[in-house]
Amino acid sequence: MNDTSEHKVPVSGSAPDLSGWIKLLPAAVCQSGGIKTVKVFWGKLCLLILLLVVASYLFFVSGLYFYAKYARGILQTSYTDLLLPTHWEHYRAVQGEHYISFAEQQIREGKILEAFHNLRVGVAKSPENVQGRLLLARFWASANRFD
Repeated sequence: MNDTSEHKVPVSGSAPDLSGWIKLLPAAVCQSGGIKTVKVFWGKLCLLILLLVVASYLFFVSGLYFYAKYARGILQTSYTDLLLPTHWEHYRAVQGEHYISFAEQQIREGKILEAFHNLRVGVAKSPENVQGRLLLARFWASANRFD
């Protein structure tokens, strides 16, 4: 009677005989003389961990991108600004400019306290924005605070 559930027993010290998708697994159970041992393929394990870390990072950045673009309304952001750490300063400046323009809109609507908060955050994130700095200076001057 031919039983397909039995695998060939490897010669001691050699890798187990694997076929199909099982080759992708980073470990295999070997049976030699009634003793079962687990053989770990460290290269495959490291590659699997690396792929999981990269996929998790890409998934996380995608979530941040969609949150920034659609939930927060920062339309000028790009995926690479969030993906690459070297572009995070550019994203920070874009975020600051968004807060400053949102504060200007809130001033037109008469929401002064919300506008002041968004203006302070925007100038902190994008200090090179001259229009935002002048608007914040006007806020401070109207409150008689020149510090």
